[in-house]
Parts: sequence; structure tokens; C-alpha cells
Amino acid sequence: MDGVLCLRRIGVIGLDGLSRGYLNKLIERGVMVYTKHLMEHSEINTDLYCYPPVTLSSWPTILSGVNPAKHGIYDFFYYDRIKNDFRLVSTLDLEHPRIHEMLAMIGRSAIVINPVPAYPIIPIKNTIILSIEFFTPKPIVYPQEKAIYLKYFSSSEHITTDGFEEELNRAKKYMEGYISIVEDLLTCHKPDLLWINLHYPDSIFHKAAMEGKLDILYEKTYSDEVKVFSIIDKLIRLIDNEIGNVAIVSDHGFAEYNKYISVNTILYKAGLVNPSYDISIVKKLETLNNVEARSSKETIIKHSRLTRLLRHPLIKPMSRRLKRLYERITGKKIKIGFPVVDYKSSLAFMIGRASNGVIVKKPEYIERVRTILKSIKGIAEVKKREEVFEGRYLHRLPELFIYPEYDAGYNLIDPKIYDSIIINKKSIDHHPYGIFIMKKYRGEKINVTINNFYVTPIIQDYVEAPISIESDVLHDPTFSRIIKDDIKYTDLYVKRWTIIKRIYRFKK
Repeated sequence: MDGVLCLRRIGVIGLDGLSRGYLNKLIERGVMVYTKHLMEHSEINTDLYCYPPVTLSSWPTILSGVNPAKHGIYDFFYYDRIKNDFRLVSTLDLEHPRIHEMLAMIGRSAIVINPVPAYPIIPIKNTIILSIEFFTPKPIVYPQEKAIYLKYFSSSEHITTDGFEEELNRAKKYMEGYISIVEDLLTCHKPDLLWINLHYPDSIFHKAAMEGKLDILYEKTYSDEVKVFSIIDKLIRLIDNEIGNVAIVSDHGFAEYNKYISVNTILYKAGLVNPSYDISIVKKLETLNNVEARSSKETIIKHSRLTRLLRHPLIKPMSRRLKRLYERITGKKIKIGFPVVDYKSSLAFMIGRASNGVIVKKPEYIERVRTILKSIKGIAEVKKREEVFEGRYLHRLPELFIYPEYDAGYNLIDPKIYDSIIINKKSIDHHPYGIFIMKKYRGEKINVTINNFYVTPIIQDYVEAPISIESDVLHDPTFSRIIKDDIKYTDLYVKRWTIIKRIYRFKK
């Protein structure tokens, strides 16, 4: 219609943990036919560098377009240096708005399913938000009238499942629910942005790794796996057909590993970490570190004199026989556990392995810790936080960040204190390279590897919305080469977000 401004719209599907190699496996097996066609004709089809490769850091970076020192979240937990304690993060810890919130601030409409962080939902006009997965205590929606969509999901199973097959069944059920919801929402609404994050394949991979099904990454294809990703392929086609442009993005990839580095064992041997057998600390740290693995079983490790005795170097070769004998005599099952870090008394430690971060309590120890860690085989680099990120919330981040030799088969193990620094075991785990595919952009092919903070500015540019003045692409030469002309920036997003959060806190 003459005189009417038609702004561009887009739909985005976030696939947690999707790597190029795994996507290629699915395509080669004929699972994702439409996605294959999309990739062949997309203007953007590139790898996405995501460091640290952890969900609760990378997704906020992707969604906001700024690094963790600007949005304030680097892992599943927040370490309070004054209280010397930890807690799980929430949306209230997010210091920069995400793309749906930024669009809403300028009068554009957005539908978001599974934002990260997911809880609580901070209401904002022009948005429809459904938090089903991604570490919300229960499925929640905004506005409340959309609660009708919760019928597709079980409040008792949305956080955990028991095993690999159960996770595939749950994923299949949830995908059927998601596609029904998207179909209905796009019939009733015409959003400028539809963004849906899915916990797949990440949750499936973690369950597969627990059961030793490592062949899922590149080799074997399971029947229910095919069903899940066939529905995802159908969802991608639906969004593309209804909206006219679609993007696929992942927050990190997955790869095979055979050597795991125990950072806290290194620091323990250096006299910087104190072990803890306090059951309250054990349970708290296991809760923090089991969030991502979606463990459905609480593990209570019996840190007794018996378990410490069984780990003694002279006794260890006979420990399994002694353990079985003890269980036969007493009728009690025991788990020989390794100690966790006493973070209250330790000088330097890693709490969440996924963030690759090491907290160093005293500045004078930073260089010493860095030198110790850099000397370990399998660690490519150790950088100070200011060498990796910049922003007003840099002080929240760990003092050091570790870069394992991922492509040589090294990764970091959980933050317990083990007998060995290097644990030889085969598994599949997070890798820094995810993917970014976007059907339409500026009429030119873009295949250069980009950082995860590029995604939102590129989408904002496409839908003709101003980019945040805080964005990390502001002075980035690669981004300038992609855009090639002037971009509108604004400082209103962060200012309004601060006010919106204050109002939410006041009302609560």
C-alpha cells in the first residue's frame, strides 16, 4: 500500500549446542531436508565463536549483542565476593536488555519462547514470552492469558529426565507442543521478531554422554533422534514460510574429547585450594554444577573416614573389592566421592567448569595462578579477564579464563579435587564453535567466522532497528566490512532496562 512503511520481520531458532559436524550428520542422513535447502541458499552460513562455551553466558551474549562484562552473566551462578558465597543467576542479574526487549522499547513486537535467563519474566509491553525450559523452576508466561499454552508441557518433567531414551521421548513430546504453539501464535499475531530457543541437541548429548553413547555426535543416528530433528526441520520451514526470513543460531558446539583437566587438583597441589567434606557445601556445589546436566538424581557423597581410606594410594588398588565387601556386610550402598573445594577458605578455585573461569581472591596471587595453569599440558592459554572482556561489570567475572586445547582432545572436568591432574576418559562435551545461518540479510554471501555478540546487531540491522551503543560491534572492523554503511546506534536501551528492572523489583 502506498505510503505505508513495511518493516522487515524475522524468525530465529536457537538450537542449544548445535555444531557444524552434527548438523552435517543429520543432513547427510536425510533428516533435515528443508534445513539443507536453507543452508544452500542462505546469505549467512558461518561458524560462531562462543567463549566461554556455556549456555548461561553465551545465550545472553547472543541475545543482547554485548559481552559478559557488559551484560553481567558468565555462568549458571553468581559469586558474591563480599559474602564469599554463590547463588544461581536470574534475569535480574542481566544488566543489558535482550533483542526482544530492545525491540519492544521502540514499539516493535516480539514473541520469545525460552529466553535466557528464563526466570523471572520481567513484563514489558509489546512482548509475548514463554519460559518453558532453560532453568526456570516452573513453566511461566507473559501475558498470563497465554498460559493456555502450558498444557503441552509437564511441570514435573520440564527440568529433568532420567536417561537418554527418556530425554529423546520428552524432546519429541515438547517439539510437538512447540510447533503447535508457534502455528497458533503466528495465526493470531504478526510479530517483528519470533525467537524460540530449544534445549536440543545439548540436553540429548549430555544424556548420551552419561550412558556412553558417544557415537551420536558423528556416527550413529537413533530413531527418536530422527523424529525430534524432523519436527525441528518442520518448525524451521513453518517459520520461514510464515515470516519470510529465518535464522538458526547455536550458543556453542560439541566435540569429542579423551583428556580432562582437573583445575582444582592443580590448585590443590599448589596449596591454593582447600578441600571440603562438609555435606552442606558438597550439596550446594553439586546443585550448582548439576543444573546444566539436568540431573534428576540428588547425589549425596559419603565423605567418611572409610571413603578417604579407600582413596589412599596404598589401598586404592583394592578399593573396589573392599567397597563390595563393605556393601555385602552392611547392606548399604556407598559412593566413593572426591572432595569439593572449600571456597570460603581457598585462595583460588574453579567452581563452574563450563565458564572456564578461575576465581582468585587476592590480586597478588593472579600471576602466580596464571603461571601454574599455563604450565599444564592441554592448556593452550590462560588470560586475565581484562584481556578477554571489557565492560562496567568486569568485576563480576572470574579473574582468569582458561583456554583448553579443545581440538587436541582436552577439556575441563568438574570442579572436584581428584587424584590426578589429567583424567583419561572419552566423552562428548562443549566446544566454542557454534553456527549462525540466516536466509536473507544484505544480498551478499557472508561466511567469515564471527563472534557470538554479532548475532543481535545483524538482526537489528536487518529489521531496521537501532543497535545498542554498548554493542561490541561498535568499533569492530569485521562488522564494518559486513555492513559497509552507517548504522544507527542508541543509548536508550540500557537506561530503560535499568528503570524497568527497578519497577519490577518495587512491585515484587
